[in-house]
Amino acid sequence: MDLLSRTFTRRPSLFLYVALSLCALALWGLRDVQFSESPRELFRSGDETFTELERLYEDFGADDRDCVVLIESEDILSEPNCALIRELDGALAELDGVEEVTSIADLVVRSGLLPKPILPAADATDEERDAARDAIEAHPLGRDQLVDPEFLSTVLFVKLYSGELTVETMNPMIEGMERAIEEAGAPAGTEITLTGIPPLRVAIFGTIKSEQRKLSLLGMILSFGISFLLFRRLGPVLVASLPSLLSGLWAAGIVGWTQIPFDILTAQLPLLVQIIALCDSVHLTNHVLKRRAAGDSPREAAASSLKHLGSACLLTTFTTAVGFLSLVVSRADAIQKFGLLFGVCILAAFFAVVLLVPLFTLVLLRKETGARTTQQEHKVRRVVEACLPALLKTPRLTSFFGLLITGGSCALALSLAPDNRLAESSPEGHPATDALFKIESLYGGMVSATVRVDWPEGLDPAGPEVQSALREASEVLDEVELYRGKLSVIELLPLVPGREPAAGAPDSRVKVLEGLDTEGALASIWRPDLRSALINVRVPDLESSVVEAAQLSVQERLQAISPSYPGFKFLFTGTGVVARSNIDTIIKDLARGLFIAALTIFIALTLFLRSWRLGLLSLIPNILPLSITAAALVLFDEPLQVSSAIAFSVCLGIAVDDTIHFLHRWRRERALCSTAREAAIETSVGVGLPILVTSCILTAGFAALLPSVVATTRTFAWIVIGGIGTAVVADILLLPALLIATDSKKSDDQ
Repeated sequence: MDLLSRTFTRRPSLFLYVALSLCALALWGLRDVQFSESPRELFRSGDETFTELERLYEDFGADDRDCVVLIESEDILSEPNCALIRELDGALAELDGVEEVTSIADLVVRSGLLPKPILPAADATDEERDAARDAIEAHPLGRDQLVDPEFLSTVLFVKLYSGELTVETMNPMIEGMERAIEEAGAPAGTEITLTGIPPLRVAIFGTIKSEQRKLSLLGMILSFGISFLLFRRLGPVLVASLPSLLSGLWAAGIVGWTQIPFDILTAQLPLLVQIIALCDSVHLTNHVLKRRAAGDSPREAAASSLKHLGSACLLTTFTTAVGFLSLVVSRADAIQKFGLLFGVCILAAFFAVVLLVPLFTLVLLRKETGARTTQQEHKVRRVVEACLPALLKTPRLTSFFGLLITGGSCALALSLAPDNRLAESSPEGHPATDALFKIESLYGGMVSATVRVDWPEGLDPAGPEVQSALREASEVLDEVELYRGKLSVIELLPLVPGREPAAGAPDSRVKVLEGLDTEGALASIWRPDLRSALINVRVPDLESSVVEAAQLSVQERLQAISPSYPGFKFLFTGTGVVARSNIDTIIKDLARGLFIAALTIFIALTLFLRSWRLGLLSLIPNILPLSITAAALVLFDEPLQVSSAIAFSVCLGIAVDDTIHFLHRWRRERALCSTAREAAIETSVGVGLPILVTSCILTAGFAALLPSVVATTRTFAWIVIGGIGTAVVADILLLPALLIATDSKKSDDQ
């Protein structure tokens, strides 16, 4: 860093040319920034499960394209409600993008030679309505499929066209359905709500984008406000903040250059980069202000900050970048992209800080005397000298309690289990979210799971082997109480005229099904031309441990029956199954990335400080914020989610930055001070102010996320705020005690 410092002293214009060039490249990259609004990108992977899911989409159509119109009423078969169902069935079927609508208006029973609609006619008598109720209960698509068991509601399934449905393409379709529902008009005492996976995805993405704009602006205002209260001058605020903001711009430009679209995960990347950059930026700015107070010119003060803190900033950048670059080995494509982009952007943020803080110093701090900073440091000294010596009188006892708390919270944090639920990421109070909970209670869930049965070439689909395999696979699902609403060709056979076959004989009713239009509704579960059939069930939106236990049970039972059917393939799949599994993998990979990052920090600090002792001690204040916040999640019965794992990464980045700056300063102070206690106090005074400043600014910024209507966003904010507070305590109080307790120099305080 001496070379960098000397270069700035001699030719600050060179810094300006490089900074302007990088800004120009970032702006050029912004032209190519793309946003992926495909929900499947989050759980896309290159493993066999996702390959099989894509094969399912290709053969049967996607299983996540059903919108659900929920109609609730005390008498669902009343004359006005029957008219409403017919009207909606027809109106929704005519909308662009709608492939098919399924409702009780489509159900028929055989009356003589001709089929007759089940839904009562407008002039139906009470007896005919009672008969219709009995017919619906007996129909395979009636009770527990299109009507709840208590006949208090009915649903219309609106299947969108098959293909890659992005939020952009779904938006006009959802809006068209909402208009159709509004125009139909609900009778008195009847409620109509639109929900389903597509409407929920539109609501989730729309809320996230809207909140990002509003809450980011609020966070920026709060951060600048706190910065101004702490610095009391606009110049230092801008010198500390502008490099951080521009590092986020550079990060977005890098994403544009790579032509990797932003998705729901990487959309947070510029903000995270700004956070890491802000920590180093504040440390450099604080050093500049202290040197200005000592009489240095702006150029000399900026050069001094690079000389004394540049290596620490480089080390924080390296350790953070390597920790995230390790995520490229993840099995999930989204995590690979996140780790790669974040690692590269963190490296770019280092150049933003070391180039721009000195340049802004020359422009914005020409008249700055640094007197205010000196006064603030005196206040910090008084606080440190009042509080810290009491803890440092018994450094071994303080260290023991610190290690005990760290160990205990780590043990408690080990019970934190990954989980992902649709309801947790859905906006609270949104009609689609409220309807989701109603669908859960009335119909057992909205997400589907599928057993796919493939049979070998040459077998008759109506033959006993295929039909027996389908029945056994269907019985496997019956044995799991979690699932409801089972639907397959087996359930539809009673609708086909004919008798059940004798033992070992082909089922003639299947022959009738083979002659039906395979491009219609039947094609979504029955493809004899592909030698394949599906058995679908509904899965409740419960915690992952419960759902995954049921999935494992199904998979084990399918494996158990597989030897009885040589050449057959039984596969448990579906968007809900694969998405839940892959998102859990993402959470585990993010958690593993934290471990790798901690190991990287230990190795890097050990080499940089040339001390195994300091390398080991650095782990404690970095692990403590993570273990404390993870333990808090366990105590409050909160699961580990994607947003939580990212929040832990943010906490680690902040804690690492403060720890490295503390140890970097400690090494210098220990060489100057006669006792370890004196060195600890001087170090806490020296780095305490920038640590407190960054902590207050970041806390204010993340507090802006607390009003969010999305539970995962609020949890993210609480984790980061809690982690920041814990990191301050760990670095200012616990780390000095650890350093004194393990100090190897002979001194009078040992």
